Amino acid sequence: MASSVFSHILVPTDGSQASVMAAQLAVDLLRGGGRLTLLYVVDRAVLNELRRFGERSEAELESELQEHGRRYLEMLRRHAEEAGVEVRTAMLEGDPFEEIVALAREIDADLIAMGHVGQ
Repeated sequence: MASSVFSHILVPTDGSQASVMAAQLAVDLLRGGGRLTLLYVVDRAVLNELRRFGERSEAELESELQEHGRRYLEMLRRHAEEAGVEVRTAMLEGDPFEEIVALAREIDADLIAMGHVGQ
């Protein structure tokens, strides 16, 4: 099988259809070889807004967001593994844009594949 143009693709996911499609594209690109890193970022700004307008504690909200992230990371990880793609997952907390760029640099990603915000 021909090798991929990319050796390491980072896919940030928020569980949206667009991010799932970006993960599928990355899996398709890496079928010939390479690594995939799936990332979910618990967005501190979203957490703070939910806490301001809700009845639940910060710990409850954070746990809920982490569980949401774990579910999507696991679903996408299984899909990549079934396609024979080497995959790892990461969950971080902070500003998604900053965390995505920092991780991309850390893992020396060739490409960041992500869905359009709000799409």
